[in-house]
Amino acid sequence: MGQVFSDKILNGNKILQVGQVEIIADASGDNDAVRKSQVETIAAESVQSGLVNTSGNASETTTFTSQYTKDALATKQPNMSIDPASTSYLEIVDGSKIKLKDLGITSTYRDTVQTSLSGFIAAATFNGNGTITVNGEVLDKMTFIFLTNAVLPQDRTFVYLGTNNGDATDFVAFGVNYNASEIRSFFNSAGTGILFDTNTGVFSLDIGTTASELGGQTIPHGATFTTINPSNKINDALVKLEALINAVDQSGADGTAAVTTRLNNLSGVTGNTYGDFAGNTYASNQSSKQLFQATETLIESATSDRAAIYAQMSARATTVDANLASETASRTSADNTLQSNIDSEAVTRATADAGLQSNITNEAITRSSADTTLQSNIDSEESARIAADNNLQSNITAEATARTVADDALQDQINALADSNIELVGTVDASGVFNAVDGASDSRNGQSFVSIVMKAGEEVVFSAAVTLLATDFKLNDKLMVKVATITAGNMALSDFVYKKGDESDLTRANLGSDTIDLDSNDDLRVTPDSISRTQLAASVESDIDDKVSLTANGQTISGKALLIEQSDDNKSASYGLYLKKTQTGSDALTGTARALLVENWIESNGSGNPALPNYAHNTIASHYDGSCVDLSIVLAGAYCEANAKANTAINAIGSYSVATDSQLGVNIGAFAAAENGSTSNISMLGYASTDGVGADRGVVGAVTSQSLAVYSATRVADPFPYNDIAIVADAKYAPAGSKALYAYGDVVFEGGSVTVPGASADTDAVNLGNLKDLCEIHAFDLSSGSKVITTSLDLNKTKPASFMHSVTGVEIGFSYDDANSEITITATGNNVSSLTSVKMFIEQLPCAVTNS
Repeated sequence: MGQVFSDKILNGNKILQVGQVEIIADASGDNDAVRKSQVETIAAESVQSGLVNTSGNASETTTFTSQYTKDALATKQPNMSIDPASTSYLEIVDGSKIKLKDLGITSTYRDTVQTSLSGFIAAATFNGNGTITVNGEVLDKMTFIFLTNAVLPQDRTFVYLGTNNGDATDFVAFGVNYNASEIRSFFNSAGTGILFDTNTGVFSLDIGTTASELGGQTIPHGATFTTINPSNKINDALVKLEALINAVDQSGADGTAAVTTRLNNLSGVTGNTYGDFAGNTYASNQSSKQLFQATETLIESATSDRAAIYAQMSARATTVDANLASETASRTSADNTLQSNIDSEAVTRATADAGLQSNITNEAITRSSADTTLQSNIDSEESARIAADNNLQSNITAEATARTVADDALQDQINALADSNIELVGTVDASGVFNAVDGASDSRNGQSFVSIVMKAGEEVVFSAAVTLLATDFKLNDKLMVKVATITAGNMALSDFVYKKGDESDLTRANLGSDTIDLDSNDDLRVTPDSISRTQLAASVESDIDDKVSLTANGQTISGKALLIEQSDDNKSASYGLYLKKTQTGSDALTGTARALLVENWIESNGSGNPALPNYAHNTIASHYDGSCVDLSIVLAGAYCEANAKANTAINAIGSYSVATDSQLGVNIGAFAAAENGSTSNISMLGYASTDGVGADRGVVGAVTSQSLAVYSATRVADPFPYNDIAIVADAKYAPAGSKALYAYGDVVFEGGSVTVPGASADTDAVNLGNLKDLCEIHAFDLSSGSKVITTSLDLNKTKPASFMHSVTGVEIGFSYDDANSEITITATGNNVSSLTSVKMFIEQLPCAVTNS
């Protein structure tokens, strides 16, 4: 902040070479400095007054009279404004400039046919919706239109406004690309007007002298006008007027030029305002009155501020003097006390040093004895370690031999397993090019198929017909490598197992007869309704006639298919087929009792491609053909119940699915899929009510080496420790390394808490208790200068302690005693006695100590 001065009298002395003088109030006295805003106001008012006076005292004796000026001002156009209808395209900026707005152009159209805007309009169709159609292309509002063959430059570029008047008002010219040659072509080489001589490159003006041209007109004024002869032509009059105007302007006969020059010199600017200022005090484009007013306001504000500052300075000076006197007395007393403490501390330290030296001497004697004992223990331990190392080396050698034998056996098993792997590695297109399934990592991708390297079990599918290896392959034909490897460039058909696809041998050309065709899935079938009874053999007719009896037991239907079809409008409970079997007697069952036994025996060898499997299953399907859109109908493909009468205790399983046969593929006990639902897709819902008195589980997923019966009995004896669980993932009785739950991707736990055991491996989830056990916060009184704190942390892994307190002028240090798990804290400084509330933060790192 600058210095504040009271009023200064300079006694007529000069102030020279001042960079800037800021005046914050308008001048009021005759000798006061005038602010810029005040000058602008005075100048503006003077000019306005001069204009008014001139208009009121119109002269009749000068060439441009005051009356002429008055009349000219009276016919002045009003201020320009933007038509509201054009506000989408134009705007006024900086108070006086017209600017074209961003038109938001979305597209462009280039017309190479039309030579003018009128021709373009005639060829266009106005659609009535803010668009036009030209040459079959629809142009939207605000589209740039370029007529590349336009004759006139102004017809080259337009913007379509989106209106539908069908004429030039629907467009606005965006720009005209004139060049010098085009501009010159607008001028005549002869005649009236601006002329251009292409030979000399000179422009000239010919206003003409005929009755219809400007040069042929006489001057319409009275005989008293002596400067110009009334009979002269206007061109002569204009020349004389120009000379007269220049003379009047130079001599200042009417005073306009002189007044303007004088005012401009006084104000330092031209125009109606004082323009811009270099600083931030005055606003731009202000009048003299406005500038003087701002100066007056600033001066009065500064005067008020100076008075307030003087009052504050006086009060502050009194307070500072009192504080200095008090501080001087306090420091003198503190110095005396400090010297007394120093003298006392010196005596105390001398006594403590003597005691410390005695303790050091005793400690040296004790350590010497302990070192001798330690060396003896080290020698004994070293002998024991050497014997243990020898025994360990023997065990390692035996283990290495055993591992070599086991690895060889394992490798044999791996080789045998690898030989049986069948893997789809790619396709071969119509050009004989190999397209890998994993194109990013398979270096063979894009190479000629007959030149690539392959290994046993790899399979390719032909995506189009092609001739390779002297063989015509068809769509979906397959080749599987049956030899160990195929080297590059040595491929032969004998290296593969050749599987023909659906377009080989039996082709579509053989199908489509009256009796055999393809269904919607491209499967062979007998054409529906194509075979009548007369086309069956007599033995077949007799075999199927009256084959099923409604009264006999143990019957066998040998037909290929049986269709029972019915339709009804029954809204209550109904069924299409009701099959009921009642098992009587309470003796133990020796087999499985079934109301319905359906077996589907399949002998197909499959598609040969696990990515395109064949399906074989029994299907129970429900089809909804109504128009419900509010989820008020539940449709199930199969609804299974396991009902038990009251007061019985059994395992009631609503749906029981098993896949337990030994085979080389994958056994899936139950499979559920859901897709294409707009609201939601749920592949499987496991629901369990918590109304039961025992344990309730929504879903139990278990992996174990036990049989199902043994696992069930084990969990009866060892039940889950919680009653109500939505999902149980159980791997308790599984081999080591089994995982109860695996998730790849984001996992969200929302609400409640997740309980995990204490972490033992680096990849384990962290228990909050584990984290709390690795850090401590101790609050204590340190006003005595020292404190010993016992900790449960391992000080070998603990970071330096940090402290929090509110006392200044003190330093706190610490030392660790690893053997006794103690931390000694000491404080030094003038204000140690004020350390009554200190917090210490210590943290143990979970990693091991590495000795480097």
